[in-house]
Amino acid sequence: MPPALPKTPSHAAVFIEPENPTRSQCSITSMFYDLNVPYTTDHVSLQNTLSFLHTLGYRTVALSQTLLSPDNTPSSISIPLPFSVPSTLTVITRLTIPLPSPSSLPPRLLQAHQNTHSVLAVRPFPDEKSLSHACLTLDTDLISLDLSIRYPFYFRHSTLLAAVTRGVRFEICYAQAIEGGAEQRRTVLSNIVQLVRATRGGKGLVVSSGASSALACRAPVDVMNLGVMWGMGRERGAEGVGRECTAVLKGAGEKRGGWRGVLRIVQGGNGDGDGEKGKVGGRLEGKENAKAKRKVDEAMNEKEAEEEKPISKREMKRRAKKARMERIEKLGENADVLPREQKKE
Repeated sequence: MPPALPKTPSHAAVFIEPENPTRSQCSITSMFYDLNVPYTTDHVSLQNTLSFLHTLGYRTVALSQTLLSPDNTPSSISIPLPFSVPSTLTVITRLTIPLPSPSSLPPRLLQAHQNTHSVLAVRPFPDEKSLSHACLTLDTDLISLDLSIRYPFYFRHSTLLAAVTRGVRFEICYAQAIEGGAEQRRTVLSNIVQLVRATRGGKGLVVSSGASSALACRAPVDVMNLGVMWGMGRERGAEGVGRECTAVLKGAGEKRGGWRGVLRIVQGGNGDGDGEKGKVGGRLEGKENAKAKRKVDEAMNEKEAEEEKPISKREMKRRAKKARMERIEKLGENADVLPREQKKE
């Protein structure tokens, strides 16, 4: 009689890794992320949720807060947390900013919160202008749509793919379908299918839980199965809790440590690292060296060009005439005693 299998929760899927995994199966066993776990002051419930997510296989979790108004900033989350979490679980912070209209978001608001939170997300209201503004203009990490309400317009391919091209990802929270009723579940499913269609099969989609309790959390393999039901496919579902989340965190880190994602702020090249004076001196010294190097390179290039270029007969005559004139100026009054051959020339 075969031995009995250990009991597991009914909502948690069991994945057995084969001895020789294929390429598609290797992607399933990679690191998983959940970038939307609402923060609550009930530390017991939050601790249970984080522990359960770690048991399901997640290794990075983002605790999210919502900015109710530009003047009402929520108190920052203290990291490390006041309660114990698994040692292999990384906890980061996230801020979600509502976007009622394109003009309602101050220009400097996103930049003001970049250094205080690991991930920034905006949630446009069900208005096509707000969604277009978030996709084409805002410098954010995530666009988190409220999928529990009906949108009075269709998602356009060009608008959503323009955001994906800029490095902005869209977020799907599956807890909205689990914690709601039958009508809300149908609305969420309809919006997700439309979102997958507009992103050409789920490009740039991040799948998060958005769960307020441990009962609404699902394992990564269950999320992949949901991706098949949504039309994303199993591979896209794996990327939604893996590679796409990695790209979000990497892009957010580059924004915090650089300028517009192009220039990276580093220490000056003087090697001592003693304050701003050394940094400025290192930068000036580097500029002077660069200028000198450019001048040497230009002179060498001009010299090489002159050496490689063949001299024409006209140029040879011009140079000979110039040499004669220089000799005449140098001799001055003694020009009459020049040899006969030179006078003939």
